[in-house]
Amino acid sequence: MIKALIIDDENEGRESLRQLLDEFCPDVAILAQGASLATGAELIRCNRPDVVFMDVDIAGGSGFDLLAQCRDLAFEVVVTSVHRAYAARAFRVDALDFLLKPVDPLDLQLAVRKLRQSFQRSARSYGASAETSPDPLPGRVAIPTMEGYTFLKCGDIIRCAAMGGYTSAHLKDGTSMLISTNIGDIEARLLHRGFFRVHNSHLVNLDHVRQFIRNGAGYIVMSDGSHVDVSRRRKEKFIKLFCS
Repeated sequence: MIKALIIDDENEGRESLRQLLDEFCPDVAILAQGASLATGAELIRCNRPDVVFMDVDIAGGSGFDLLAQCRDLAFEVVVTSVHRAYAARAFRVDALDFLLKPVDPLDLQLAVRKLRQSFQRSARSYGASAETSPDPLPGRVAIPTMEGYTFLKCGDIIRCAAMGGYTSAHLKDGTSMLISTNIGDIEARLLHRGFFRVHNSHLVNLDHVRQFIRNGAGYIVMSDGSHVDVSRRRKEKFIKLFCS
């Protein structure tokens, strides 16, 4: 089961979302509900949920204030609001998804599907490395492009950045290339080749990481001097890769 919290200052909003989850997403268990910044922070710290469905407008502050208070904890976030304009800010703080109110059941199901996929990727990354088959082309990867495939040495890829349904790969020689698939697919191809998904929008080659700067959630300085944001919920796993 997926453990979830609902944080919304309107009782009608909380109850409506709970009913939709019960009906359309039966594998999501609602642990608790809250209406304010203070209550939300307490519920998150006490329950350690997998996901928080969070309205932007809550008593005592905003949903974004709540995320700032809980930046040291790892959980996924689905932002809800009647204001479409909040969508861009939601994705800047690394929300898994944004749902416009009134919430459409199909949009909710798609958000929960993303959540399951996120957990599956994490399980493959941290639990299945011993079961992987031998790599037929060690050190090289086939990258899909508009023209076909480009075969790259993994060490030549510094980082990859999401561009909607496409991905931009930044290379050691200072060039970049457009990949004709999304960053989730590229992550799967590079899963056991020394890469780590530090943010919904960023995949980095750990051999090219030079510094981690503690500023807000934090960011990485790469070998080419570029800065890459680290999401709040992935920061702890990222640091453990170097400190364990």
